Amino acid sequence: MNHDQAKECVWMPDNKKHHYVPQLYLRRFSDDGKSVPTFIIKSLKVIPNAPIKSQCYRDYFYGHEPDFERVLGIAEGRASVIFKEIAENNQLSADPAVMFDLLLYVLAQHGRTSKEVERLNDMTNQYAKHIMRLWMEERGVDPDVVTVGIRDAAQFSTSMTLSLHPLLLDLDARLLLNNTDEDFIAGDDPVVEYNQFMTFRQYAPNHGYASKGLQLFFPIDHRRTLMYFDGDTYGLPGQHNSTVVLTDRRDVYGLNTLQVCSAENAVYFKNVNQDVAAIYKRAGAYRDDRLNTFVAQPMEDQGPFRGQTITSSRVAQNTNLSLSFVRFRSAAKRWREDYLRMSKRGKLVPAVVVRNEQILADFKQFSKLVKAGTYHRMQFVEWLRERFKDMALQS
Repeated sequence: MNHDQAKECVWMPDNKKHHYVPQLYLRRFSDDGKSVPTFIIKSLKVIPNAPIKSQCYRDYFYGHEPDFERVLGIAEGRASVIFKEIAENNQLSADPAVMFDLLLYVLAQHGRTSKEVERLNDMTNQYAKHIMRLWMEERGVDPDVVTVGIRDAAQFSTSMTLSLHPLLLDLDARLLLNNTDEDFIAGDDPVVEYNQFMTFRQYAPNHGYASKGLQLFFPIDHRRTLMYFDGDTYGLPGQHNSTVVLTDRRDVYGLNTLQVCSAENAVYFKNVNQDVAAIYKRAGAYRDDRLNTFVAQPMEDQGPFRGQTITSSRVAQNTNLSLSFVRFRSAAKRWREDYLRMSKRGKLVPAVVVRNEQILADFKQFSKLVKAGTYHRMQFVEWLRERFKDMALQS
């Protein structure tokens, strides 16, 4: 056996430490590339030099087969290049392909965290046990001691979130450049949904990817945060994909409060002297550790059957966020006045308010083609191009 053959026979163990927030991302908040100041939520303590390799991971979180994690690794490498270019230029790329890759990375990060997987399994558990309670009890199974979850939930959550990317293609984007003495911080669930415009609707979900007024915030380092938003609802300085310079530290504090409220176990930051514990304490009034809401209405007779309405939605953090550089557009304010007027008069108003009906319709049509095997779920843009091409030829 020669030397090359011997190398091929060496057994290499699979990497079992699967990070749900990548090490390359945490290094953006690090001075030495190996450690990062960390605030631990459970103990309310700061670890000045927490090892990055020991943060945000679970053993075999994405399963024992390495393929899925390898794909994530490729995406992380691409994102690292994009982050570096953004930091060097203090602006987002003018290349639509780059911005598309960036959006996909943000979505993958949103779906792959421990908290998001816990939320998915919690919702699955509540639904399944409610529907199957009688069946379980008839077989001597106590539903209260059973937990129902999804196999390979981290893979499912990440893949499902990525497949929803068509619903976000209409969002505007800005790079928020921090020019204050207060750094951005990042939690271990760093992509945060919010909806300043729809906070008056506490009784209904407002944070879905197709929701009117949706906002997404993602800090890419201590000086820069990526913001996606509904451009028909909010007006911001600059043009699409431009940079907004923040000079009011209250804006930074508001965004940091979102991170603290969204975080599951830890918060990361650049400056070890930043008082993250104080931010967490002041944000305590807004932090809600529930994952989902679940409401089952009483059973009702519906002809020959009996039916029940079940509603469940993720718990959204409402921090009364107010950003000095964000305004509500006039048309959006008129829409809200009409909505409130109808509601006060007892008229029916939609439980879910869709931002862009056309994109939602396109997504539903595309999803049917995916189910039929005509397209892969990540080929929405290709499908749109082919459809418009066919339309142009027909005209």
